[in-house]
Amino acid sequence: MRSQEMSRRAFTCCAGTAVLSMLLVGAGCHATKKATEIPMGADKVRTTKGEMMEYFADRGGHVYLWDDDTAEVVFKHEIQKGDRVSVDPKSNMLMFNDKEEKARLDKTHRYNIYVK
Repeated sequence: MRSQEMSRRAFTCCAGTAVLSMLLVGAGCHATKKATEIPMGADKVRTTKGEMMEYFADRGGHVYLWDDDTAEVVFKHEIQKGDRVSVDPKSNMLMFNDKEEKARLDKTHRYNIYVK
């Protein structure tokens, strides 16, 4: 009886470790993908979950729209000072300087705008 209890505890411990390892690897993959698609040092300038957001560029560079839920860059564009990016997930609409851009937005996802 005692050896069965020890075996059960060992199994529980190993199973817990395996699940934790898989979760950590999954989180690491998400972070690694973001690091390869958004340049190091990019500033997060806006964030939303389902609500409209706008960004008026205060400098030139590149703008990136990141979907936290799919871990993907949804939109990337070169910007100049004064450019405007409007994101409205509820309406599935992305505008760059009053021109509609192609993007698939989901009103339940969290989006971030990064600039570098």
